Amino acid sequence: MCIRDRYEALLYLSRFKFTSEHLKYIQAVMPYAEPEFFAYLEAMDMGSVKIHAVREGKFIFPKEPALTLEGPLGAVQIIESTIINLTSYPTLVCTNAVRMRVAAGRKTKMIEFGLRRGQGPVGATMGAKYAIMGTFEGTANTLLGFLSKGEIPITGTMAHSYVISFTNESDLGELRKLKGIDLVDRANHYRNELNVSFCLMTMNSGRTRTIPNCWRFSITPVAMWKDILLWSIATTLLNQE
Repeated sequence: MCIRDRYEALLYLSRFKFTSEHLKYIQAVMPYAEPEFFAYLEAMDMGSVKIHAVREGKFIFPKEPALTLEGPLGAVQIIESTIINLTSYPTLVCTNAVRMRVAAGRKTKMIEFGLRRGQGPVGATMGAKYAIMGTFEGTANTLLGFLSKGEIPITGTMAHSYVISFTNESDLGELRKLKGIDLVDRANHYRNELNVSFCLMTMNSGRTRTIPNCWRFSITPVAMWKDILLWSIATTLLNQE
């Protein structure tokens, strides 16, 4: 497991304070509490809390403490959930990114494309940041590139929505060629070179039939997916040449 993000946890602790608005709300939902309790909350800060943590980015093993908080019981209990939240998600994403790197190898370029399915705009942007920490080389998240002041490279592929706006080869017209190269011919060349077998899925009576040991697609009509995939492969690989 790859540990992240101590900085966010330390920033949270350094700024922790119950405001008058906070105390007013707590008093409204806990009218039975004694006045001394609210005075206790008002005076509370995290100056006496100590954090013992492994170095950020270090790998740890199961059951090995990643973060230890030491301080007054009441204070530590109040911040427990937030501290876990601030460290768990970053550690999850960074660890998965490192696992992908180990599987892909150092020579493989890895790009993050998680914006569409991230936990909201903020979660997606932070997830992209942690993927970069986990040795990804770039992201499709333009906001992260902007926030990093250009330090994190942004990149992308051809938009899927653009590709599927064409239903067959005849719709391509002059777009079939890029830099003087026929994309469909080039895609077929790569398909044969990679020995790719295509898996067609049919929807009959609400059931899906798949052919094992081949690529699978979950969108219909399946007839256009061969053209879509071949074109995407061709343009992607052509731009890498």
